[in-house]
Amino acid sequence: MTSLQHTIVTLRSDHPELSNAEIAERVGCQPSYVRAAMQRAGLVRPRIGNREKAEREQDHRDLDLLSDIADGHSEKDVAKFWNVSRRYVRSLKQAATEAA
Repeated sequence: MTSLQHTIVTLRSDHPELSNAEIAERVGCQPSYVRAAMQRAGLVRPRIGNREKAEREQDHRDLDLLSDIADGHSEKDVAKFWNVSRRYVRSLKQAATEAA
């Protein structure tokens, strides 16, 4: 590991809130070099693709739907609020019941 790579890794560990661009600016290199240095050190988190992100948002929305139902809101009100069909709310509720 070169001294620049070591500096980059040290900065990331001391200041995890810094982005690659901010680290690159501090050490005088390109953000792509910072990412490459972090990959070589084995410290890069895997990127989340758009599909995985969309699925995660869908899961959170479904949990919010179920939470609203558990709070006593009607299926009709929940469907209207979340802009989904009542059939979707019923199927989600049934799937949650079967999984429990």
